[in-house]
Amino acid sequence: MRSRRIVLYSAALLLLGMTSLRAQGLVTQPFPRPYPTVSFQYQHPEFKSSRGIQAVSGAVEFGGSYPVTENIIISGRLPLGMFSFDDRLRLALGNIGLSLTGGLFSDEKTALAGSLLLSLKTSPSVDENPCHCSDAEFASFVGWYADPYQSQRFTQRHWMIGGNFQARYKHSAAITLGAEVGPQWYIPTHEADRSLLVYNTGAFVNAGLQRIRGVVEYVASSTTLSDQPFGPFVYEDMIGFGVQVVSRGPDLTFYYQVMIDSHLRETVNGSYGFRLIWPLGEKEDE
Repeated sequence: MRSRRIVLYSAALLLLGMTSLRAQGLVTQPFPRPYPTVSFQYQHPEFKSSRGIQAVSGAVEFGGSYPVTENIIISGRLPLGMFSFDDRLRLALGNIGLSLTGGLFSDEKTALAGSLLLSLKTSPSVDENPCHCSDAEFASFVGWYADPYQSQRFTQRHWMIGGNFQARYKHSAAITLGAEVGPQWYIPTHEADRSLLVYNTGAFVNAGLQRIRGVVEYVASSTTLSDQPFGPFVYEDMIGFGVQVVSRGPDLTFYYQVMIDSHLRETVNGSYGFRLIWPLGEKEDE
């Protein structure tokens, strides 16, 4: 993770139901499902810092979730960073993530949920020589660029513990509103580093037809040292615009999005990809 900065822009495809309360923003956390699932996600960074990286480069993620009770869901994810140049393809294990999610409230229009998050330090460590970057390290960096808002997946000197609170409101069949707040504590594995506190917030509007939807999202991140929890802060915010297309058969969503600085002056990031979610148990109507 780059010193004292958690960049929040980038893409995460997590649309969890076209006309339901599970409609998602671009980079917010997934809203829980009430049945067992496995999932696969691919993300490719599409912005100026990634020029020259071939299309297969980016991040892939295998995930799964299981409801242990009516209101409690456990889930895990295994991310992999990858890059390809010419005849080379390299993969790097990211940080394995675990979460425990509880549904706080749900009715026909409104849903609230809270999660405890843990990210284990399983990604390759940074080489002490600043002039040297191994293939595994570079694959990890490319995976990080594919979704910096979920930076805990590929941080190379920290593990993370945190929380997340989500709210969804279904205004109509065409429009879903959402918001989230997520404090995170990054704990260093190297004595030269310091622990960080990160406060992520986001709000989005997901609107459109049944299978083609547009998303507008505002996300912000504040970072400070953990021994100075009230500042000084490094603050960043972005506005995202994206399109999501859902297939008719399997639960498969394709997306493309760009993130623009909050003054709407410069495109700073973007990505495209897809996410497949496969139910393992009885699927409730959504």
